[in-house]
Amino acid sequence: MKAFVLLIVALGMLVVPAFAENSEENVNVTNDELDIIINESEVGTLPGEFTYGFKRFFENVDKFFTFDKAEKARKHAKYGMLRAVEAHVLSGKAQKFAAQGDQAGLNQTLRLIEQATTEQNEENQAAQNAIEEAVDEGSADEEDVQQVQNEVRNSIRVLQRVYEKVPAQAKEGVLNALNNSIMNQERHMERMQEREGKMTQERPGEKEDKNQSETQNRTQEQIHNQTQNKTGGQDEIPGKGIGRPGNEAENESEDEE
Repeated sequence: MKAFVLLIVALGMLVVPAFAENSEENVNVTNDELDIIINESEVGTLPGEFTYGFKRFFENVDKFFTFDKAEKARKHAKYGMLRAVEAHVLSGKAQKFAAQGDQAGLNQTLRLIEQATTEQNEENQAAQNAIEEAVDEGSADEEDVQQVQNEVRNSIRVLQRVYEKVPAQAKEGVLNALNNSIMNQERHMERMQEREGKMTQERPGEKEDKNQSETQNRTQEQIHNQTQNKTGGQDEIPGKGIGRPGNEAENESEDEE
């Protein structure tokens, strides 16, 4: 059993992406404000390689045990970006197979690109659904939403580069995936516009405190209004109207006689 656990850990280390500082191939993803350089070595193993299944297994475990909706949305978006970069690396391999005239290698690589772009769409869609749910339940703020949307937009830009690189016979499939990503993003933005008021609201604990405070204020106001009605619009003075002891009252009555 111990040996099996060690084997799983070792395989996990093999499939974890390596974060090298320099790489021969980089993806330049243009943002509205700056260029983001994505190192292709970060993808780790690629679709079609032996350890790729282990890589995806650990990704699924990571998502499964993430219960916070905002955090899960960020992870879906991160893995959507990873699928897009995988497709970009594979498109470079497809170009080499096409240049070598290796039709079998080319066809296999193009199928893997189609698979990666489809899964990129699925991850992005899951990220958008999760962040919308997080906003609805009050567990996500504006920063969470912005992070997810930026990651999704960047993965779409990487997919645009994939479309530019793949051989002609694969362009239609990549274009379909690209159009689906763009349409899903547009629908997501429309839905988020309807929810934009919720992004500025308090988190659940703060909201409960505020509701409790408002209830206390309303109760105090009701008590004050009732007191005003009883005293004819004037605050009741503590002790006013309380009768004097009985013997004092009798003495006063005898004096008057």
